[in-house]
Amino acid sequence: MSTQVLPSISLRKRVAYDRRFYLTMAIAAFVLIFVGFSRTYYLKAHFPMSPALSLLVHIHGFVFTTWMLYFVLQNALIAVNRPSLHRKLGISGAFLGSAVILLGLVVAFTAVRLHHGGGPYDAETIFLVGLVDLFTFALFFVTGYLYRRDREAHQRLMMMAVVIGLIGPALGRLGIHGVPPQVLGPINLAFMFAGPVYDLVTRRRVHRVYIYGVLFGLATFTPLRFALGATPWWHHMAHLIAGM
Repeated sequence: MSTQVLPSISLRKRVAYDRRFYLTMAIAAFVLIFVGFSRTYYLKAHFPMSPALSLLVHIHGFVFTTWMLYFVLQNALIAVNRPSLHRKLGISGAFLGSAVILLGLVVAFTAVRLHHGGGPYDAETIFLVGLVDLFTFALFFVTGYLYRRDREAHQRLMMMAVVIGLIGPALGRLGIHGVPPQVLGPINLAFMFAGPVYDLVTRRRVHRVYIYGVLFGLATFTPLRFALGATPWWHHMAHLIAGM
């Protein structure tokens, strides 16, 4: 009798751990983004020295923030065992995520055409970094939506969409808060590898989504994009892509 009961208990515990883990990761990503953009967006009124924002940036920021709150809400619904409501809100997330991608592209193209860079990096380099972020988010987001009936794949794909595709710009802005540049890479990697490590601890194996996701994340790691973005070849490509 004990051999029949133990696996069931173990499975219930694992499901409970999964719910807490993914909700924790969603909240951590939201907090990181809020802190990263606090001086230049969320708490800008308290830091008047930061540049003025256009209407387009305000719209993009609103939609992006709404998506992050939606992402936290969806994980919270699973954590409190409300999967039916989670599924009902799924179509809203499809439209919201698509809006994030479209507005992100508009902002990226507008910034490079106006020669708006970021810190020590020129507009063309920032353009590359932003395009890869948007492509990464779109890749995992769309695939996650297509695999929405596969819980194991879906939750991992949606988390990869956020921790690989969206937190990069916020990480880059942590330097404004005095975070040393050499710490930013390890923070990025910590978010990227949190899922695989969790799988190893709870399942003794890593889901294929994490394997492919981490490999993709490492191949497009932000420092590599900065190096490529500084080359004359990419500057030429950026001008062609942006129609400059």
